[in-house]
Amino acid sequence: MEVKRAETIEYRPSVMADSEYKITKLFQNTGANNVTISSSESVATIELPAVAMNLAQSYLNFTVTVPANTNAAKYSIAYRDTPPISRLELFTRGGKYLMDISNFSNVYQAFGQRTKMIEDYHGSADGIITKTSINELETERFVVAGDGTTAAPAVVNFKIPGHELYNTILSLDKSVWFGEVLQLRITFGAQDSVGFWADTYVPNAVPTLGPVITTPVSTGASPITLTNLNFFLAQEQNPRVVNDLMQTVSTSGMSLVVPFVHSYKTSATAQDTAVSIRLSRGHGQSVERIYTIPINGVESFGTRYVADAEALVSFYSLLDSRRLQEFDVICGDPTGPHDYLWLRAREKQNRVVSLTADNDEQNFAWSDSWCDGLECAKQQHLGGLDLSVERKYDIYFKSTVATTKYYSAVVCQKMLSISPAGVEIM
Repeated sequence: MEVKRAETIEYRPSVMADSEYKITKLFQNTGANNVTISSSESVATIELPAVAMNLAQSYLNFTVTVPANTNAAKYSIAYRDTPPISRLELFTRGGKYLMDISNFSNVYQAFGQRTKMIEDYHGSADGIITKTSINELETERFVVAGDGTTAAPAVVNFKIPGHELYNTILSLDKSVWFGEVLQLRITFGAQDSVGFWADTYVPNAVPTLGPVITTPVSTGASPITLTNLNFFLAQEQNPRVVNDLMQTVSTSGMSLVVPFVHSYKTSATAQDTAVSIRLSRGHGQSVERIYTIPINGVESFGTRYVADAEALVSFYSLLDSRRLQEFDVICGDPTGPHDYLWLRAREKQNRVVSLTADNDEQNFAWSDSWCDGLECAKQQHLGGLDLSVERKYDIYFKSTVATTKYYSAVVCQKMLSISPAGVEIM
Protein backbone atom coordinates (compact mmCIF):
# COMPACT_ATOMS: atom_id res chain seq x y z
CA MET A 1 0.00 0.00 0.00
CA GLU A 2 1.33 3.43 -0.93
CA VAL A 3 1.67 5.91 1.92
CA LYS A 4 1.08 9.52 0.95
CA ARG A 5 2.35 12.33 3.13
CA ALA A 6 0.99 15.82 3.57
CA GLU A 7 3.24 18.61 2.32
CA THR A 8 3.82 19.72 5.92
CA ILE A 9 5.50 16.42 6.83
CA GLU A 10 7.15 15.56 3.51
CA TYR A 11 10.90 16.13 3.89
CA ARG A 12 12.35 14.01 1.10
CA PRO A 13 13.94 16.15 -1.63
CA SER A 14 13.01 15.68 -5.28
CA VAL A 15 14.97 16.43 -8.42
CA MET A 16 13.17 18.58 -10.97
CA ALA A 17 14.32 18.71 -14.59
CA ASP A 18 12.78 21.76 -16.27
CA SER A 19 13.00 22.63 -19.92
CA GLU A 20 14.89 25.77 -20.85
CA TYR A 21 14.46 27.06 -24.39
CA LYS A 22 16.50 29.34 -26.57
CA ILE A 23 14.85 30.69 -29.71
CA THR A 24 16.92 30.18 -32.86
CA LYS A 25 15.97 32.10 -36.00
CA LEU A 26 15.98 29.93 -39.13
CA PHE A 27 15.77 31.09 -42.76
CA GLN A 28 14.64 29.18 -45.83
CA ASN A 29 17.35 27.23 -47.65
CA THR A 30 17.83 29.95 -50.26
CA GLY A 31 18.93 32.30 -47.48
CA ALA A 32 16.20 34.81 -48.33
CA ASN A 33 13.31 35.74 -46.09
CA ASN A 34 10.81 36.61 -48.80
CA VAL A 35 8.60 34.80 -51.32
CA THR A 36 6.76 36.20 -54.33
CA ILE A 37 3.16 34.99 -54.58
CA SER A 38 1.97 34.97 -58.19
CA SER A 39 -0.44 32.93 -60.31
CA SER A 40 1.24 29.67 -59.29
CA GLU A 41 2.13 28.16 -55.93
CA SER A 42 5.45 29.04 -54.28
CA VAL A 43 7.59 26.74 -52.14
CA ALA A 44 9.88 27.56 -49.20
CA THR A 45 12.00 24.93 -47.43
CA ILE A 46 13.55 25.43 -43.99
CA GLU A 47 16.05 23.02 -42.42
CA LEU A 48 15.66 22.21 -38.72
CA PRO A 49 19.05 21.27 -37.22
CA ALA A 50 19.74 18.03 -35.36
CA VAL A 51 19.21 19.47 -31.88
CA ALA A 52 16.77 18.83 -29.05
CA MET A 53 13.72 20.97 -29.85
CA ASN A 54 10.13 21.68 -28.89
CA LEU A 55 8.05 22.23 -32.02
CA ALA A 56 4.96 23.44 -30.13
CA GLN A 57 6.96 26.23 -28.49
CA SER A 58 8.40 27.25 -31.88
CA TYR A 59 6.59 29.50 -34.31
CA LEU A 60 6.37 30.42 -37.98
CA ASN A 61 6.54 34.10 -38.83
CA PHE A 62 5.75 35.95 -42.09
CA THR A 63 4.04 39.07 -43.44
CA VAL A 64 1.61 39.03 -46.37
CA THR A 65 1.20 42.22 -48.41
CA VAL A 66 -1.56 42.53 -51.01
CA PRO A 67 -0.49 45.51 -53.19
CA ALA A 68 -2.51 48.70 -53.33
CA ASN A 69 -5.24 48.68 -55.95
CA THR A 70 -4.26 50.43 -59.17
CA ASN A 71 -7.54 52.31 -58.83
CA ALA A 72 -7.33 54.70 -55.88
CA ALA A 73 -11.04 54.39 -55.16
CA LYS A 74 -10.92 50.64 -54.68
CA TYR A 75 -9.80 48.15 -52.02
CA SER A 76 -7.07 45.61 -51.32
CA ILE A 77 -8.22 42.59 -49.32
CA ALA A 78 -6.29 39.73 -47.70
CA TYR A 79 -7.70 36.54 -46.19
CA ARG A 80 -7.02 36.38 -42.45
CA ASP A 81 -8.76 33.47 -40.67
CA THR A 82 -6.73 30.72 -42.31
CA PRO A 83 -3.04 30.58 -43.28
CA PRO A 84 -2.17 31.09 -46.98
CA ILE A 85 -0.63 27.62 -47.12
CA SER A 86 -1.75 24.99 -49.62
CA ARG A 87 0.52 22.22 -48.35
CA LEU A 88 2.58 21.75 -45.17
CA GLU A 89 5.24 19.02 -44.85
CA LEU A 90 7.84 17.90 -42.32
CA PHE A 91 10.15 15.03 -43.25
CA THR A 92 13.55 13.53 -42.59
CA ARG A 93 16.40 13.43 -45.08
CA GLY A 94 15.60 9.75 -45.47
CA GLY A 95 12.12 10.59 -46.71
CA LYS A 96 10.11 9.68 -43.57
CA TYR A 97 7.12 12.03 -43.45
CA LEU A 98 6.17 13.26 -39.99
CA MET A 99 3.52 15.58 -41.49
CA ASP A 100 2.07 15.99 -44.99
CA ILE A 101 -1.17 17.96 -45.31
CA SER A 102 -2.49 19.13 -48.67
CA ASN A 103 -5.37 21.63 -48.99
CA PHE A 104 -4.09 23.04 -45.71
CA SER A 105 -6.00 26.34 -45.84
CA ASN A 106 -9.32 24.53 -46.20
CA VAL A 107 -8.44 21.81 -43.71
CA TYR A 108 -7.56 24.45 -41.12
CA GLN A 109 -11.00 26.02 -41.61
CA ALA A 110 -12.48 22.69 -40.49
CA PHE A 111 -10.73 22.37 -37.13
CA GLY A 112 -9.15 25.76 -36.38
CA GLN A 113 -12.08 27.42 -34.58
CA ARG A 114 -13.25 24.02 -33.30
CA THR A 115 -9.96 23.45 -31.47
CA LYS A 116 -8.81 26.87 -30.26
CA MET A 117 -9.92 27.62 -26.70
CA ILE A 118 -11.86 30.80 -25.97
CA GLU A 119 -9.37 31.61 -23.21
CA ASP A 120 -6.48 31.54 -25.72
CA TYR A 121 -8.54 33.58 -28.17
CA HIS A 122 -9.14 36.39 -25.66
CA GLY A 123 -5.65 36.32 -24.21
CA SER A 124 -3.51 36.63 -27.33
CA ALA A 125 -3.45 38.57 -30.59
CA ASP A 126 -0.99 36.12 -32.14
CA GLY A 127 -1.74 33.06 -34.18
CA ILE A 128 -4.18 32.48 -37.00
CA ILE A 129 -7.62 32.99 -35.47
CA THR A 130 -7.80 36.52 -34.04
CA LYS A 131 -10.46 39.00 -32.98
CA THR A 132 -11.79 41.85 -35.07
CA SER A 133 -11.25 45.38 -33.79
CA ILE A 134 -15.02 45.95 -33.96
CA ASN A 135 -16.45 43.00 -32.06
CA GLU A 136 -14.17 40.79 -30.00
CA LEU A 137 -16.54 37.82 -30.38
CA GLU A 138 -16.17 37.75 -34.15
CA THR A 139 -13.12 36.33 -35.83
CA GLU A 140 -11.21 38.42 -38.33
CA ARG A 141 -11.98 37.00 -41.78
CA PHE A 142 -10.31 39.72 -43.87
CA VAL A 143 -7.79 42.53 -43.60
CA VAL A 144 -8.94 45.42 -45.80
CA ALA A 145 -7.01 48.49 -46.96
CA GLY A 146 -8.44 51.54 -48.70
CA ASP A 147 -11.22 53.95 -47.78
CA GLY A 148 -12.99 54.42 -51.10
CA THR A 149 -10.86 57.43 -52.01
CA THR A 150 -7.28 56.34 -51.36
CA ALA A 151 -5.80 52.93 -52.15
CA ALA A 152 -3.39 51.20 -49.77
CA PRO A 153 -1.80 47.76 -49.45
CA ALA A 154 -3.45 45.21 -47.17
CA VAL A 155 -0.86 43.90 -44.71
CA VAL A 156 -1.25 40.80 -42.52
CA ASN A 157 1.36 39.79 -39.94
CA PHE A 158 1.22 36.08 -39.17
CA LYS A 159 2.95 34.76 -36.06
CA ILE A 160 1.83 31.15 -35.87
CA PRO A 161 2.81 29.17 -32.76
CA GLY A 162 3.41 25.49 -33.39
CA HIS A 163 0.82 24.57 -30.78
CA GLU A 164 -1.83 26.33 -32.90
CA LEU A 165 -1.12 24.11 -35.91
CA TYR A 166 -3.56 21.63 -34.43
CA ASN A 167 -3.54 17.90 -35.13
CA THR A 168 0.03 18.01 -36.48
CA ILE A 169 3.37 17.00 -34.99
CA LEU A 170 4.15 20.72 -34.75
CA SER A 171 1.58 20.95 -31.93
CA LEU A 172 3.33 18.30 -29.81
CA ASP A 173 4.52 20.08 -26.64
CA LYS A 174 7.51 17.81 -25.95
CA SER A 175 11.26 18.25 -26.13
CA VAL A 176 12.42 15.76 -28.74
CA TRP A 177 15.80 14.89 -30.24
CA PHE A 178 15.39 13.33 -33.68
CA GLY A 179 19.08 12.73 -34.24
CA GLU A 180 18.99 14.08 -37.78
CA VAL A 181 18.15 17.19 -39.79
CA LEU A 182 14.47 17.73 -40.63
CA GLN A 183 13.01 19.55 -43.63
CA LEU A 184 10.01 21.85 -43.14
CA ARG A 185 8.51 22.53 -46.56
CA ILE A 186 5.79 25.17 -46.93
CA THR A 187 3.86 25.53 -50.17
CA PHE A 188 2.08 28.88 -50.32
CA GLY A 189 -1.10 29.15 -52.37
CA ALA A 190 -1.43 31.09 -55.60
CA GLN A 191 -2.29 34.78 -55.32
CA ASP A 192 -6.07 34.39 -55.70
CA SER A 193 -6.15 32.19 -52.58
CA VAL A 194 -4.16 34.76 -50.57
CA GLY A 195 -5.77 38.10 -51.45
CA PHE A 196 -7.56 40.14 -54.11
CA TRP A 197 -8.92 43.57 -55.11
CA ALA A 198 -12.54 44.76 -54.96
CA ASP A 199 -14.62 47.80 -55.87
CA THR A 200 -16.37 48.07 -52.50
CA TYR A 201 -16.20 46.45 -49.09
CA VAL A 202 -19.00 46.80 -46.52
CA PRO A 203 -18.22 44.91 -43.29
CA ASN A 204 -20.95 42.75 -41.74
CA ALA A 205 -23.73 44.28 -43.84
CA VAL A 206 -25.87 41.30 -42.84
CA PRO A 207 -24.41 39.64 -39.72
CA THR A 208 -25.29 36.08 -40.72
CA LEU A 209 -23.88 36.51 -44.22
CA GLY A 210 -20.74 38.52 -43.49
CA PRO A 211 -19.39 41.47 -45.47
CA VAL A 212 -20.55 42.64 -48.89
CA ILE A 213 -17.77 42.61 -51.49
CA THR A 214 -18.45 43.82 -55.02
CA THR A 215 -16.52 43.11 -58.22
CA PRO A 216 -13.65 41.13 -56.69
CA VAL A 217 -10.75 40.56 -59.10
CA SER A 218 -7.25 39.12 -59.08
CA THR A 219 -4.31 41.39 -58.42
CA GLY A 220 -3.09 40.11 -61.78
CA ALA A 221 0.30 41.42 -62.81
CA SER A 222 0.78 42.96 -59.35
CA PRO A 223 2.10 40.02 -57.30
CA ILE A 224 1.41 39.53 -53.62
CA THR A 225 4.58 39.54 -51.53
CA LEU A 226 5.45 37.47 -48.49
CA THR A 227 8.26 38.89 -46.37
CA ASN A 228 9.93 38.29 -42.98
CA LEU A 229 9.64 34.53 -43.49
CA ASN A 230 11.38 32.78 -40.59
CA PHE A 231 10.92 29.75 -38.40
CA PHE A 232 11.80 30.48 -34.79
CA LEU A 233 12.91 27.16 -33.32
CA ALA A 234 12.62 26.55 -29.55
CA GLN A 235 15.89 24.73 -28.82
CA GLU A 236 16.21 22.82 -25.54
CA GLN A 237 19.02 24.27 -23.41
CA ASN A 238 18.90 22.28 -20.17
CA PRO A 239 22.01 20.01 -20.36
CA ARG A 240 20.35 17.37 -18.16
CA VAL A 241 17.32 17.13 -20.46
CA VAL A 242 19.43 17.12 -23.64
CA ASN A 243 21.78 14.43 -22.33
CA ASP A 244 18.90 12.25 -21.17
CA LEU A 245 17.18 12.54 -24.56
CA MET A 246 20.32 11.71 -26.51
CA GLN A 247 21.19 8.77 -24.25
CA THR A 248 17.67 7.34 -24.47
CA VAL A 249 17.57 7.61 -28.27
CA SER A 250 21.06 6.16 -28.71
CA THR A 251 20.35 3.14 -26.48
CA SER A 252 16.80 1.88 -25.96
CA GLY A 253 15.11 4.41 -28.20
CA MET A 254 11.92 6.33 -27.48
CA SER A 255 8.36 6.26 -28.80
CA LEU A 256 5.69 8.94 -28.95
CA VAL A 257 2.09 9.08 -30.13
CA VAL A 258 1.78 11.82 -32.75
CA PRO A 259 -1.21 13.23 -34.67
CA PHE A 260 -1.20 12.84 -38.44
CA VAL A 261 -3.75 14.38 -40.82
CA HIS A 262 -4.73 12.94 -44.19
CA SER A 263 -6.73 15.33 -46.37
CA TYR A 264 -9.10 14.64 -49.25
CA LYS A 265 -11.01 16.74 -51.76
CA THR A 266 -14.22 15.57 -53.45
CA SER A 267 -15.65 17.66 -56.30
CA ALA A 268 -19.42 17.29 -56.70
CA THR A 269 -21.62 18.33 -59.63
CA ALA A 270 -24.93 17.13 -58.17
CA GLN A 271 -26.98 18.26 -55.20
CA ASP A 272 -26.96 14.73 -53.71
CA THR A 273 -23.36 13.66 -53.14
CA ALA A 274 -21.51 10.90 -51.31
CA VAL A 275 -18.01 11.41 -49.90
CA SER A 276 -16.29 8.04 -49.39
CA ILE A 277 -12.96 7.39 -47.68
CA ARG A 278 -11.24 4.04 -47.21
CA LEU A 279 -8.93 3.77 -44.20
CA SER A 280 -6.31 1.14 -43.47
CA ARG A 281 -3.19 0.48 -41.39
CA GLY A 282 -1.23 2.71 -43.76
CA HIS A 283 -3.11 5.71 -42.38
CA GLY A 284 -1.93 5.08 -38.83
CA GLN A 285 -2.74 3.17 -35.65
CA SER A 286 -6.21 4.64 -35.27
CA VAL A 287 -8.55 7.47 -36.29
CA GLU A 288 -9.47 10.15 -33.76
CA ARG A 289 -12.02 12.01 -35.88
CA ILE A 290 -12.99 12.96 -39.42
CA TYR A 291 -13.96 16.52 -40.35
CA THR A 292 -15.82 17.39 -43.57
CA ILE A 293 -16.58 20.89 -44.86
CA PRO A 294 -18.56 21.90 -47.98
CA ILE A 295 -17.41 24.89 -50.06
CA ASN A 296 -20.43 25.80 -52.17
CA GLY A 297 -20.31 26.97 -55.76
CA VAL A 298 -17.14 28.06 -57.49
CA GLU A 299 -14.28 28.80 -55.08
CA SER A 300 -14.16 32.49 -55.82
CA PHE A 301 -12.94 35.68 -54.16
CA GLY A 302 -14.46 36.44 -50.79
CA THR A 303 -16.28 33.09 -50.45
CA ARG A 304 -13.33 30.76 -51.10
CA TYR A 305 -13.19 29.65 -47.46
CA VAL A 306 -16.88 30.00 -46.56
CA ALA A 307 -18.60 26.72 -45.70
CA ASP A 308 -22.25 27.78 -45.47
CA ALA A 309 -24.44 25.44 -43.40
CA GLU A 310 -27.58 27.03 -44.80
CA ALA A 311 -26.70 25.83 -48.30
CA LEU A 312 -27.10 22.26 -47.03
CA VAL A 313 -30.45 20.51 -46.67
CA SER A 314 -29.32 17.52 -44.63
CA PHE A 315 -26.61 14.88 -44.27
CA TYR A 316 -25.78 11.63 -42.50
CA SER A 317 -22.64 9.51 -42.15
CA LEU A 318 -21.81 5.82 -42.06
CA LEU A 319 -18.96 3.65 -40.83
CA ASP A 320 -18.56 0.26 -42.48
CA SER A 321 -21.98 0.77 -44.11
CA ARG A 322 -23.72 1.35 -40.76
CA ARG A 323 -25.35 4.67 -39.95
CA LEU A 324 -23.69 6.80 -37.29
CA GLN A 325 -26.89 8.86 -36.91
CA GLU A 326 -30.33 7.30 -36.72
CA PHE A 327 -31.82 10.20 -38.68
CA ASP A 328 -30.79 12.66 -41.36
CA VAL A 329 -29.14 15.69 -39.74
CA ILE A 330 -31.11 18.79 -40.76
CA CYS A 331 -29.46 22.06 -41.87
CA GLY A 332 -30.88 24.50 -44.40
CA ASP A 333 -33.63 26.96 -43.51
CA PRO A 334 -32.28 29.44 -40.91
CA THR A 335 -35.75 29.58 -39.28
CA GLY A 336 -35.98 25.81 -39.04
CA PRO A 337 -34.21 23.16 -36.92
CA HIS A 338 -30.45 22.91 -37.00
CA ASP A 339 -29.79 19.42 -35.70
CA TYR A 340 -26.02 19.71 -36.10
CA LEU A 341 -25.89 22.56 -33.54
CA TRP A 342 -26.92 20.42 -30.59
CA LEU A 343 -25.42 17.16 -31.83
CA ARG A 344 -21.95 18.65 -31.43
CA ALA A 345 -22.64 21.10 -28.59
CA ARG A 346 -20.26 19.32 -26.17
CA GLU A 347 -17.44 19.28 -28.69
CA LYS A 348 -17.79 23.03 -29.28
CA GLN A 349 -17.96 23.97 -25.61
CA ASN A 350 -15.30 26.55 -24.64
CA ARG A 351 -14.14 26.72 -28.28
CA VAL A 352 -14.02 29.81 -30.50
CA VAL A 353 -16.60 28.38 -32.90
CA SER A 354 -19.25 28.59 -30.15
CA LEU A 355 -18.86 32.35 -29.62
CA THR A 356 -21.35 33.37 -32.31
CA ALA A 357 -23.80 31.58 -34.60
CA ASP A 358 -21.98 33.17 -37.52
CA ASN A 359 -18.77 31.34 -36.62
CA ASP A 360 -20.48 27.97 -36.88
CA GLU A 361 -22.79 28.65 -39.83
CA GLN A 362 -20.22 30.29 -42.12
CA ASN A 363 -17.38 27.97 -41.05
CA PHE A 364 -19.50 24.83 -40.97
CA ALA A 365 -17.79 21.49 -40.46
CA TRP A 366 -19.17 18.14 -39.43
CA SER A 367 -17.00 15.79 -37.41
CA ASP A 368 -17.44 12.19 -36.40
CA SER A 369 -15.31 11.30 -33.39
CA TRP A 370 -13.99 8.09 -31.87
CA CYS A 371 -11.80 9.72 -29.23
CA ASP A 372 -12.91 11.31 -25.97
CA GLY A 373 -11.86 14.93 -26.27
CA LEU A 374 -9.78 16.82 -28.83
CA GLU A 375 -6.10 16.34 -29.66
CA CYS A 376 -5.81 12.97 -27.91
CA ALA A 377 -2.47 12.09 -29.55
CA LYS A 378 -0.95 15.37 -28.46
CA GLN A 379 -1.74 14.37 -24.88
CA GLN A 380 -0.30 10.86 -25.43
CA HIS A 381 -3.76 9.30 -25.06
CA LEU A 382 -4.00 6.17 -27.19
CA GLY A 383 -7.47 5.71 -28.54
CA GLY A 384 -9.80 6.13 -31.45
CA LEU A 385 -11.08 3.87 -34.20
CA ASP A 386 -8.76 0.89 -34.58
CA LEU A 387 -7.20 0.57 -38.04
CA SER A 388 -5.88 -2.97 -37.71
CA VAL A 389 -8.76 -3.80 -40.05
CA GLU A 390 -9.76 -1.77 -43.11
CA ARG A 391 -12.54 0.76 -42.57
CA LYS A 392 -14.91 2.57 -44.93
CA TYR A 393 -16.32 5.96 -44.00
CA ASP A 394 -19.11 7.64 -45.98
CA ILE A 395 -21.02 10.86 -45.56
CA TYR A 396 -24.05 11.70 -47.73
CA PHE A 397 -25.02 15.32 -48.35
CA LYS A 398 -28.13 16.91 -49.78
CA SER A 399 -27.27 20.43 -50.88
CA THR A 400 -29.09 23.31 -52.53
CA VAL A 401 -26.00 23.88 -54.70
CA ALA A 402 -24.88 21.34 -57.29
CA THR A 403 -21.28 22.52 -57.65
CA THR A 404 -19.64 21.89 -54.27
CA LYS A 405 -16.15 21.01 -53.11
CA TYR A 406 -16.05 18.75 -50.05
CA TYR A 407 -12.82 18.83 -48.03
CA SER A 408 -12.21 16.03 -45.53
CA ALA A 409 -9.55 15.94 -42.81
CA VAL A 410 -8.89 12.52 -41.27
CA VAL A 411 -7.07 12.97 -37.94
CA CYS A 412 -5.11 9.80 -37.18
CA GLN A 413 -2.74 8.62 -34.49
CA LYS A 414 0.69 7.33 -35.51
CA MET A 415 3.53 5.94 -33.44
CA LEU A 416 6.81 7.82 -33.81
CA SER A 417 9.90 5.80 -32.90
CA ILE A 418 13.37 7.36 -32.62
CA SER A 419 16.24 4.90 -32.11
CA PRO A 420 19.83 4.27 -33.18
CA ALA A 421 18.38 2.89 -36.43
CA GLY A 422 16.79 6.26 -37.20
CA VAL A 423 13.29 7.69 -37.30
CA GLU A 424 10.24 5.52 -38.03
CA ILE A 425 6.58 6.52 -38.06
CA MET A 426 3.77 4.00 -38.36
